[in-house]
Amino acid sequence: MKRPGDDVRSVDAARYSSRFIVALLIVPSLAIGAANAQHAAGTYPNKPLRLIVSSTAGSANDALVRLLSPKLAERFGQSVVVDNRGGANGIPALNATVHASPDGYTVMSAGNLLVLNGVLKRVDFDIRKALAPIAQLSSQPYILLAHPSLPANSLGELIAHAKSKPGAVIYGSSGLGSVNHLGTALLAGRAGIEMTHVPYKGNALAVPDLLGGRIQLLFASGVSAATHLKSAKLKAIAISGAKRSAAFPDIPTVAESGVAGYEVTNAYFVYVPAGTPTSISQVLNREFYDAVHAPDVRAKLAPSGIDAGERQTLEALMKAYLREYQAWENFLKTSGLKLGD
Repeated sequence: MKRPGDDVRSVDAARYSSRFIVALLIVPSLAIGAANAQHAAGTYPNKPLRLIVSSTAGSANDALVRLLSPKLAERFGQSVVVDNRGGANGIPALNATVHASPDGYTVMSAGNLLVLNGVLKRVDFDIRKALAPIAQLSSQPYILLAHPSLPANSLGELIAHAKSKPGAVIYGSSGLGSVNHLGTALLAGRAGIEMTHVPYKGNALAVPDLLGGRIQLLFASGVSAATHLKSAKLKAIAISGAKRSAAFPDIPTVAESGVAGYEVTNAYFVYVPAGTPTSISQVLNREFYDAVHAPDVRAKLAPSGIDAGERQTLEALMKAYLREYQAWENFLKTSGLKLGD
């Protein structure tokens, strides 16, 4: 005979049994998931890594990566294969990385141009969602290099010369819409001068033309500039950072040379495809920072005016990545620059 409350107790028992069964199913699943994540980090890496470089061999990015790759290989216990995908504003490298498996075995080193590619819609995906930064390798200003034939030894003299002959001064860059292209265009705009732009597929291809006098100006990294400045084959006009570089103390900044508030720097970051397990990204974050902060690496970077990137968490790196995207987007909207394909 059914008593009052029996139905309620039956329903409660059924609910309890259901919750108990679900708990039995969920707890092992969570344990397995945690074990898998721990296993992925614990055994990673167990095969060679591919380190894609978004610029040509001989570039500053390439030089930095090749300095780090032996140390990374030693730390990982696996070979690190450098894969240069230069040209086309680094888009081949970007595409190769985005379409790689998000397993931590394909990483990419790229400068600020990567963000510009996204802002300028040069790719058919949103780079903010397709890539994740895992470490900042370096930060450095550009040096405005000039061929000795240019009748200017200072920024003031360059501006005066360019004003007297609009369009006569020819400057190169690592590509249309690249950081050094926009940096030179920004300088020209603020100085009120007109110069002629010649884009190249990477700065490594522009330097020989600068040495040969086919172009007269080029914003280049300290790595690219140092040898040619020492041999006096090229001369320095100014440096693009907010302050003078300890490696090049005699080169004045653009700002102190008369263009107030000017500052353009480049930084190299390491990225992985979105969806790479956080446990693996944390391993990469630690190892890349340990490698670039090694005393011998920092000692080799310093003479070229390169600072090792400040250690940051994955979360901080992503926030900075999104801020930079927004900053470049705002700049291009307000600058009036016309950047065709």
